[in-house]
Amino acid sequence: MKEPPDLGPQTAGPDGAARELIAAFAARRPLRAGSFIVTLYGDAVVPRGGLVWLGNVIEVCGLVGISETLVRTAVSRLVAAGHLLGERRGRRSYYRLTAESLRTFQEAAAVIYARPAPRRLERWQLLALTEGAPDETQRRRLAAAGYGLIAPGLAA
Repeated sequence: MKEPPDLGPQTAGPDGAARELIAAFAARRPLRAGSFIVTLYGDAVVPRGGLVWLGNVIEVCGLVGISETLVRTAVSRLVAAGHLLGERRGRRSYYRLTAESLRTFQEAAAVIYARPAPRRLERWQLLALTEGAPDETQRRRLAAAGYGLIAPGLAA
């Protein structure tokens, strides 16, 4: 796998931050093209319609140092394994996840992106308020944090 391309001078602001994130991500360890492409589909392509031109996949993979040849080989293998489905539009090839891979992705996404279950405390937690009874703003903050007033200067 080749080194990630030089993305130009590092600048301040969102573009510079994005460049730094991409460089740090690519430098962590060698990426497996197939895994990266499946992640790309699951996290970026599926939420935006599910279909993407192969040229865009090649472009994004190039940002993290995955060559065009490696992308084409990985896409071919993903099609053969039943994970991607291709369609031609003129001279361009577009790919989407197969119905089975989409179901698998949706099941995984439900676990990965689900809100954590509220933590159930098995004992009481008391909060002594040093200023006495809280004002309305402080009461709202306490309630948002899961506390209720049990006395003017005490929340549980």
